[in-house]
Amino acid sequence: MSSERISKETRERLQDKWTAVVDDTRDFSEGVVLTLVDLYGLPERNVQAFKSCEGFIPRSGDFDLCLLDGRFAPGEMTGPEAVEEIRAENPGIFIVGISGDKEMQAELAKEGVDLNLNKFQLKDALPQILEMLSKR
Repeated sequence: MSSERISKETRERLQDKWTAVVDDTRDFSEGVVLTLVDLYGLPERNVQAFKSCEGFIPRSGDFDLCLLDGRFAPGEMTGPEAVEEIRAENPGIFIVGISGDKEMQAELAKEGVDLNLNKFQLKDALPQILEMLSKR
């Protein structure tokens, strides 16, 4: 994967877009942040990781894209539970639900995520997601 998978114009339009990675798996969220910054050229200050939905929701109004895990630690809000609250804070945010579990994907879809992917599909879908984001 390289920044050549998105155009220079797309990279330029992404400079003022904000992306949140909401996932309690530190290795995954850090990897996505590094990919967006190092390979796709998003400004580091504009890509932030959150380990819980509760931590992200109050800040969700600042973001254009949310990559949202479905499951979190027991007792914490799940991705599907968070979607409505995220939309209340920021109706225009593009939410990508991330889960390999078909039942969780169905729950995320029911709650209104814009796109459902598993963690392996995300890598290949990032260029298209970023292209779409750059045009919003």
